Amino acid sequence: MSADSEITLMDSRLLVQVAHAIVSYPEDVSRVITPLLSISKNPKVIFTSSHNLLRLLLIHTSPIAVPSAEVARLSSALVHAEPDPELSESDLIEDLENLSIWLSKEFPLLSVDQEEALVQTARDLLVSLATKANLLSFNNDHLADPKALLFAFAEAKCLQSGSYFDNVTELAESFDDLAQYGPFEAWYHGLILPYNYYYQNYASLGDSAAPQQQYLALKDYEKQFSYLIRPLKTYNESLVSKLLPRAYFSHVILPLASYNQNNLGPISVWMFEQHSGCTNITEFQLWDELLRTILSFHNHKGNRFAETDYEGLIRHFIFACLYFGLYKSEKSSSFAQANIQIQIRDTLQYLVEMIGEPDSQPTFDLGTLDFPEYESLVHFATEPPSLVKQITDMSLEKSINILLQIYSTCCALHSMNDLTVKKYFELKSQSTAHPHWFHKEVMKIFSRAGPQNFGQTLSALTVFSDSFLSQSSETASQLDQLVFENLLQHENFDQAMSYLNELTSERKLPTQTAYEAVSRKFWDLFENASNLDDRIGKLKLATNCLDLLDTISKESALTKEHRMSVVKIKHLLKALHSLKNFKLVLVRNQPVTPKQILDRVTCAGSEEKYPQFTIISLVLEQNPKSYLAHERLYKIVNDLAIYADLDLSVVSFPRIQSACVESALIDGNFDFAYKQTKALITYYVDTQNTETFNDVWLMFYQVGKYILLDWFGDYDAEVQEEKIRVLVKQREILLLAIKHSRPNAFTTDNSRLLIGQFRHVNLEIKKWHEEADLHRSGEVQDAVQSTQQQIQENITGILNEASHSQKQASEKISNLFVSGLGWAIGAKR
Repeated sequence: MSADSEITLMDSRLLVQVAHAIVSYPEDVSRVITPLLSISKNPKVIFTSSHNLLRLLLIHTSPIAVPSAEVARLSSALVHAEPDPELSESDLIEDLENLSIWLSKEFPLLSVDQEEALVQTARDLLVSLATKANLLSFNNDHLADPKALLFAFAEAKCLQSGSYFDNVTELAESFDDLAQYGPFEAWYHGLILPYNYYYQNYASLGDSAAPQQQYLALKDYEKQFSYLIRPLKTYNESLVSKLLPRAYFSHVILPLASYNQNNLGPISVWMFEQHSGCTNITEFQLWDELLRTILSFHNHKGNRFAETDYEGLIRHFIFACLYFGLYKSEKSSSFAQANIQIQIRDTLQYLVEMIGEPDSQPTFDLGTLDFPEYESLVHFATEPPSLVKQITDMSLEKSINILLQIYSTCCALHSMNDLTVKKYFELKSQSTAHPHWFHKEVMKIFSRAGPQNFGQTLSALTVFSDSFLSQSSETASQLDQLVFENLLQHENFDQAMSYLNELTSERKLPTQTAYEAVSRKFWDLFENASNLDDRIGKLKLATNCLDLLDTISKESALTKEHRMSVVKIKHLLKALHSLKNFKLVLVRNQPVTPKQILDRVTCAGSEEKYPQFTIISLVLEQNPKSYLAHERLYKIVNDLAIYADLDLSVVSFPRIQSACVESALIDGNFDFAYKQTKALITYYVDTQNTETFNDVWLMFYQVGKYILLDWFGDYDAEVQEEKIRVLVKQREILLLAIKHSRPNAFTTDNSRLLIGQFRHVNLEIKKWHEEADLHRSGEVQDAVQSTQQQIQENITGILNEASHSQKQASEKISNLFVSGLGWAIGAKR
């Protein structure tokens, strides 16, 4: 037998023995393979070559029986084994024979005596191994490259183990020699780890998990994607914490895409197919999570996706945003509109931050607005309207920037005027067709303004102006006036003043225009005020409005007439402020209002020569003791007169004092009347202005004519003392009035009345003294008679008590004398 035939025979026998040992004694696979390492690399060895031994390890070892680390070590040893260059054919035959004998002893095998049968068995085994290995994609393609060969073995072994073993990740990680090998690293991070995350957090939690081999056998990227995306298709709330989109995409989908040449196409298709409704916020939240994850993702090498990788996906997002804005938003509730628009804006802002601003500001031509109906988002993206096509055909940066402008505007204005993308384009088209179109929109924005959101309202108006209005001076002036008038309409006077002051000199609102607007608002509030209390209600607002009017009146551009008008209004409110402290009724069963006061003071048809005095007369009449506040009443009359342009010379303090004196006399407070009248006379005399005595002669006459009903009842000493005191003071006042009066043709009758009353008072005083003398005489006579009667009664009593002691009798007589003489000498009883 030739040497080659002998080698073939011994080689085939050895292969059959090795296969038997590995299958029958898996725990000893290392003892079986290790002695064959050097021979397996000999070119004359065909059956027990390293490649065939790798096939044996691939097909006939299980991670359950053979540790993954041992399989990895042995496969690496076979790949990297070196042949013995000094080994002759005879030595090779001897080695093969020795190995065969050793295996026969260590791992007994039924002997095969026929050589041809033995060789054929080995050949059949090789065919079987090759067939099964090919099914696992392990072939002879990488024999020249040890790393590639070992990697091919690792891939095939993971695929083979995946049919009955869950954790192929552990098996892959066992190949330490491939740790720095690029293709292995990419495969491990792009296929193995994503599946492991999928399996651990989803597949293993179900009732039945598909074999891992099913996934590893997939060679088509789209099929791999469809396999791993299933958790996000069959959404289960119980798995939310483990399968949040950002986490799942980061650990599963994006590593897979990175492994497949950064191909994000399947993700885009999946979003269009699974989330094309564009009707609820969860879809746009998913877009946000997806885009943020993609743009921030780094693969195992630290590389990111390029713009060319995700541009198509972002353009699909842009179509989804426009589809919602043009077709779906109007079918959503206002709350849903606002939330989705905010979500889209936030996502677009992030995209601008990550991708960058365009080199120039993008613009588009509105043309004729035409938005035909579309069946779906896919249809819309395939055949978009011309306006949409303009936007999506721009560079990615410009498309994103324009969309961000649109949605930022919608978000800023939605709470004020329910702005959507479709309405945005409609307003844009109106801005060139109707010069005053925006008046209605400004009113709509202000219709939702309130005390708590005026800052937001003004911010919204700024956005509205920047987005839709031309910046011509005429348009700016109209807008400023509208804003100012609406701030006044909402009684936000502080904000109105701030707005007015913040306007630049080029846009300064004409002073006359501002004055007229504020004046109209003031009188509207004033005339609708329901009471005189300037701390509440519309009068309080009118007072605040006056502060704004006062500020405007200081502008030099305002006419003198208008400035004086503001001064007069301030006096009017000052009078009302004082009047609020008094009870006052001008119309029966109605509370007095500022308008009633104003009408009474300024009524042209009034028969009163000085209507402001009628107000004070009513105050004095309806408020007892109000005469005590005569100085305040004078200020009220003076302020009302200033407002009504009445002659201030007739609004003298003495006139008010005279009315208060009259009120005091009605109230029975003669002392107050006397004191004020005496002070008034002193004032006239000291100022040498007694000519005006005739204006208040009636006051002197009324003081001099004052009487009390108590004076005419039965005699009472205290009443009479009060009467004479009053009469003396009346005579004093009348005498001073007559003395200092300057007679003229119009006062003759007045003087006669004063003189007549003076004479009457003198007679009353004389009469009082006469009556007082009579009363004193009568009192003396009554006292004498009373004493005599008492003496008689006491003597009678003493005689009746004759049986009493001398001491008791003495005391009675003593009492008699004391009682009888006490009145005469002033003694006390």
